[in-house]
Amino acid sequence: MWEALLEDVASHSSNQKLKSKNLLFLGDEGCGKNTVVAGLQGRKSVQEDKMLGTGMEYMFLDVRDKDESDDVIERMGCYILNGTTDSSYLLQLVLTPELIDDAMLVMVVDLARPWLIMDSLQKWSNEISSHLESFSGDDKMQRLRDERVKQYQRFTESTESKKEGEEQVTLDLDEGTLETNFGIPFVVVATKSDCLEQLSQDYDYHQEHLDFIQLHIRRFCLKHGASLVYVGKGGKNKDTLYRSVLNAAYDMPLSYKANVSENDSIFIPSGWDNPTKINVLTESFQNIKSEDTFAETIKNMSAENNNTAAKEIVAEMEQEFLKKQQQLLGSSASSSSSSERQPTSSRTTSRETRDVSERTSTSTTAAVTTSKDATEPTATPSRVPSSTRAARTTSGSTKSPRRPPVPGTEGQDVLKDFFNSLLQRREGDKKDGAPGTAAPKPDAK
Repeated sequence: MWEALLEDVASHSSNQKLKSKNLLFLGDEGCGKNTVVAGLQGRKSVQEDKMLGTGMEYMFLDVRDKDESDDVIERMGCYILNGTTDSSYLLQLVLTPELIDDAMLVMVVDLARPWLIMDSLQKWSNEISSHLESFSGDDKMQRLRDERVKQYQRFTESTESKKEGEEQVTLDLDEGTLETNFGIPFVVVATKSDCLEQLSQDYDYHQEHLDFIQLHIRRFCLKHGASLVYVGKGGKNKDTLYRSVLNAAYDMPLSYKANVSENDSIFIPSGWDNPTKINVLTESFQNIKSEDTFAETIKNMSAENNNTAAKEIVAEMEQEFLKKQQQLLGSSASSSSSSERQPTSSRTTSRETRDVSERTSTSTTAAVTTSKDATEPTATPSRVPSSTRAARTTSGSTKSPRRPPVPGTEGQDVLKDFFNSLLQRREGDKKDGAPGTAAPKPDAK
């Protein structure tokens, strides 16, 4: 009875029993692999999602029956490889001859650092190709490659499920399509699409730069037969990515159409693109040519703006440093003395001129007073003005005025004496013995 009941439920179910699939996430450090997995799981990324260590991390993704009761009908394993190629030997745990037909690739790139995108994609593509070479000659791998070609040729942009007995149209592959055929589904995810506007502000990126980046990513996807999805903050294109993964893994109907009109929401399913559609992006090129290399056009602007290259600093020997400082102090003191010499002589000349004028005026005043004394009777002693007395005192003094010290040389002389004492002490220590050892005391008599 129970067997009949279960068969009846299975016959009325809209989905057949799905086979477990494994998603392999590849990408450089900081590109957002764990954030992508969290988005596919339907939750927000938290601090604990960041990989704490090296190697490979495992998570799982629930496959839900959205058309019926949103129940979980299968779980997909998510293997997140570390961001360096040193961990590529762990690919043998997921991409084995027994599990290869249940595997799916997801390469993640960072749009906030567009200059790293193509190098990252090519690097991980080479790692996968190198790993699959060990069993690429198997009949199973050839069968998987042929199935990938048929899936690409039979792509139709329809949101409805294919009906049984419906004739499928098979198109020829365009030149450059599926040149690198891994035999397994492939999705390229470009994260942080909301940073494209920031690139325009910080690095003066124009629409032609954004189209140039998209052009090269789409060429890579066309060569590998991969889908392309731009995702960003706020869950942008999250559901599109989820449905694209289910379509690639289980051939479920894709409820979203291709989108190439919005810079931050690009979606191109596998089988939709071709060289003619890609070349439409060149219409916005003004200062860029389609044949320009990616590395020369999309440069690392952050390294040019922020010269963060660490420079090695070599410590200088103490004695050499002190000798250099002694020479600098001696040269600066001599230059300061020569520069101050000319203004001092000028002040001395002007002072002597004032003394001569004061003596002349004093002599003239004394002559006038003598003539007045000879013609007029003397009543009381006349007061001599204070200015006249000061002039007489000045004129009668033979001592030269004291020259003020040259400003700025007192501190240099002190430093010079300090460094001389250090040098003499060091030389004395070397003659007496090793530095830091006390001299032997004489024996007490």
